Order: sequence, then structure tokens, then C-alpha cells
Amino acid sequence: RGPKKKKKGAEPDGRMDAFRADWLQSSVGQSGSESGAVQPGEALLLDVPRGSEDSLERLLFAAALRCFVPPFFRGVPGGDSANEDPAYAYRMYLQLPMGLAKMKYELECRRWSQGPANRLRGKGLLFIPQTLPLSRLVMALRSVDTPKTLVDK
Repeated sequence: RGPKKKKKGAEPDGRMDAFRADWLQSSVGQSGSESGAVQPGEALLLDVPRGSEDSLERLLFAAALRCFVPPFFRGVPGGDSANEDPAYAYRMYLQLPMGLAKMKYELECRRWSQGPANRLRGKGLLFIPQTLPLSRLVMALRSVDTPKTLVDK
């Protein structure tokens, strides 16, 4: 047996590097949930944990959480134009308690982003590095009829 290989981004004893641990701790401290756990959509590092080595499906879902305005959100009676604003919808999503409403929001985002993800998979594009540089990613997203707001995000 040879010496153990050092994991990428880890200290010799297997802990995360100091920067990443501090960042995650600060995210947990700012979390709006009672348990203190970071919820989906609150931290991009948790939504796309392997960064630029992750899957396109995770990247599209993380972007969808931040830019999608679900139909049930748009139809708020007496609502104003703020209901059409993706940033406002994302803030409202973050404030939702864990439960059916939040799950429904995530499900709608997943449905919205899954079509382009499936079409990219059909073209043999599964991971982010396959679509780098950024201009190639944008071109690939446009080629599979990805919604403009998702491409722009």
C-alpha cells in the first residue's frame, strides 16, 4: 500500500480547507431556518457542490431557483409588477418555511430546467467542463431552446 492521496480541497486530515469551512459556517449562521441548516437555493456552493466540475443539470436547477417565477406566484390576486420580478420571487422563496409550498416551488423550477438539461444530455453534454468556455455554454443552452431568463442567469 502506498501513501494516501490528498483529497482535492482538503487538509491532510480530511477536513475542508479553512476558507470553505468559514464560508459554510457563515451561510449556516445567516440561514433563515430554525434548525440553522442551509436550505436549497441559499448557497450556490451547496447547490453546485463540485463547482465547475459538476453536472449541467445541477447548474441549471440552481439558476432556475434564482430566476424562475412560478405560475402560482404570478397569479397572486391584487399583485403588482413585483410578482413578475425574478429577484423578488427568489427572495420570497427563501422566506418560505420548509413545507409543501417550498417543495412546489422547487418542483416547478426542476420542471422548468429539466427540459433543457435532458436535451443537453441528448447531445452528449453532461458536465460543466464539456461546455467551457462560457460562450460555448451559452451557445449550447440556446441550441436546446433554454428559456432566455435561464440563459441570462
